[in-house]
Amino acid sequence: MAPRVVQTPSTGFAQSSKEPMMDPNNYSNFLFCTSYFFLCLFVCSFMMVVAHNNIISVQAHTPLNDIAHQFTPQLLGTGMELCEVVALSLLFLAVCTLLIRSDRLLLWCRLANIAGTVFLLRAASMFLTTIPIPHTAIECKGILATTPFEYLQRTVDVYLHGGLYINGVKICGDYMFSGHTSGITLLSLFVCHYSPENFVVVRTFAVTLNVLGTFFIICAREHYSVDILIALVVCVLSFNYYHALVDARRTSSWFYPTYPYAEEFREPKNVLFQWPFARPLYIAQLTSKLNLSLRETKLN
Repeated sequence: MAPRVVQTPSTGFAQSSKEPMMDPNNYSNFLFCTSYFFLCLFVCSFMMVVAHNNIISVQAHTPLNDIAHQFTPQLLGTGMELCEVVALSLLFLAVCTLLIRSDRLLLWCRLANIAGTVFLLRAASMFLTTIPIPHTAIECKGILATTPFEYLQRTVDVYLHGGLYINGVKICGDYMFSGHTSGITLLSLFVCHYSPENFVVVRTFAVTLNVLGTFFIICAREHYSVDILIALVVCVLSFNYYHALVDARRTSSWFYPTYPYAEEFREPKNVLFQWPFARPLYIAQLTSKLNLSLRETKLN
């Protein structure tokens, strides 16, 4: 039997007579997955500092040949800023997608698990191989970190600024694979997978932003095209593999250490759309309409 949906007259919220997919009283799993995500970002920030040191030490300043660089315009500096505007737009869409879902805690844990593992893979790839700068206009300079305190200081600086170009983070050597491409691709996949099925415009817009973002990265000459290609492949495979585990009702996975903590409270219940705030009222009413549409679709 489908869960009973009750619409409150004051806010238009859609409420269910059954519990959500993740027990709201057990936030320890939520905090554990969130901690894993931010820990992975910190490790990735540390490896960015190590990669910057390595590329200055070996003086790998002769760019490799890249076909995509030959056929795209140059937007040195500006391209990365435009990409980060795209990333912020996708982040806004992802946050809205989370907020309108009743299982928002579970979805955040899934995204944190996938993104954390992807950025751990990126940290490993940066550490293993030093790749030359993609363009001669890129200046790789700075004093090498020699003490543990200097490494920690620079890691914290990169971490607190989100590794973003618009926040003044200028790091060389963190090329394989692209962190910006990873971020926007995961956000785009998340929006397309978890937004309502009839939000075709939103999904198309998310994919378009993803394509634009990768184009701006190539034009900025901050990455080789293979860095972007590998990032796309890793993100798509990681995202699909996680959801294949969910569909198979797996209880654990070595590839995602925090997988059991996110999926412990997962149950095969109908998803409800629910706006968690009293305002704006029209969004609360929209989620109620989405629930009614979802019920009608299942009945048909």
